[in-house]
Amino acid sequence: MYELFILGELKDKPMHGYLLHRILSQTLGPLRQVSWGVLYSVIARMEEEGYIQQVTDNFTSGRGKPRKVYEITRSGNAEFQRLVRRPFEHNQETEDLFRVKLGKFHHIDKGVQLDILRQYKAFLEVAAGGLAVQADHVRKEPCISEAERPHLLHVIDYEVTIYDAKIAWVEALIASVEE
Repeated sequence: MYELFILGELKDKPMHGYLLHRILSQTLGPLRQVSWGVLYSVIARMEEEGYIQQVTDNFTSGRGKPRKVYEITRSGNAEFQRLVRRPFEHNQETEDLFRVKLGKFHHIDKGVQLDILRQYKAFLEVAAGGLAVQADHVRKEPCISEAERPHLLHVIDYEVTIYDAKIAWVEALIASVEE
């Protein structure tokens, strides 16, 4: 996910690591912490792999040192296209990866945008289906007390409501892109 984010941001313009960190934090939301160490190690690895390169920046930070500014390379552009087209895995990173891909729709054609939206919708439907199975289990499980059962079902209903809203939102966006 970090690689795709960095490459997508550098497709817009050269940037330094601090700005990349700030934009990534905004993309992922206020409750998601982005590790400086992880981000800078990914930047270093991507530079070694030739996907990005440092460019001269005449502006200095407060200490008089020039900032390290990066730009995307030709092979970085190819890697961006490969990563943005890679199908979603259904795991904890899917939501963050969707946010990153969605933020870079201006760099990809409508066919790829629709593929991403349909894959994300499928992920949401699988997750919502899992909640339905979970609710059925809570209703039938004899080890769950009758006092606790309705509250557990409220929790599941809360999650189902969120997934239903996300699915409706994605369906509307799919319709918009298809126009």
